[in-house]
Amino acid sequence: SLLLAKVAKNINNDIFVLLGGPQTTAHQKRFQQGKLISKFVDAIIVHDGEVGLRQLIDARRNNTPFDNIPNLYYKQGDTFKASKSLDYVMPTSEYTTPDFSDFDVSDYNHILPIRTLRGCYYNKCTFCTYPVTGGPFALTSAKFVVDSMAELQAKHNISAFEFIGSSLPARFMRQIAEIIIERKMNVTWATRANIQKEFMQPNLVRLLKQSGLKGLFLGLENSNQRNMALMKKMQKGMDEVIGVISTLHSQ
Repeated sequence: SLLLAKVAKNINNDIFVLLGGPQTTAHQKRFQQGKLISKFVDAIIVHDGEVGLRQLIDARRNNTPFDNIPNLYYKQGDTFKASKSLDYVMPTSEYTTPDFSDFDVSDYNHILPIRTLRGCYYNKCTFCTYPVTGGPFALTSAKFVVDSMAELQAKHNISAFEFIGSSLPARFMRQIAEIIIERKMNVTWATRANIQKEFMQPNLVRLLKQSGLKGLFLGLENSNQRNMALMKKMQKGMDEVIGVISTLHSQ
């Protein structure tokens, strides 16, 4: 990203270059003091960026100050100054159904993503960066997720979805499945999840399957008991792992 920023500035120094994403969030102090990158980066957004990006575009258009834009570091001389609203957290209640009207949805292999949560409800795995980059855990509502599926299905004639999130809690997946079944929707969906003991309940797995669940990507990482303990994984051991996988496979 930094190389592309440098190339862009070499082509036209008036191009406004903004960095964002989990790496900028994790290393924001280093970037803030980065005199070298200030030569080809104009601003940095950390944490939630949707509101800040919109306000930054408006500020650029209207030539107004950047000092109140959420989660923004903006260039001042050869370093970056923090805005007065650096710890803004976007409420999940303000998440909206994504708009793909300007995209060729075939590029998505006819599977559309829907954001379902922020952060991770478990938040204990020692190797994970979500405690730093993901923000405080918060769910949307099951109704929002299913409403988004219905809206995108009607608009794009697509019935396959992937729920974007680090790990969906089993109880939240149950709520989504129940609404899909209640509405008699013809959809399929996939998502990510930890090895949760709830997946050893055949009734739950059958319910998820009935609602259209086709893919469940499980975070196992390691099968060694000692390593799982060192990583502080949710599963207590391989017996639980095998129980979850066996139940999912058999149903």
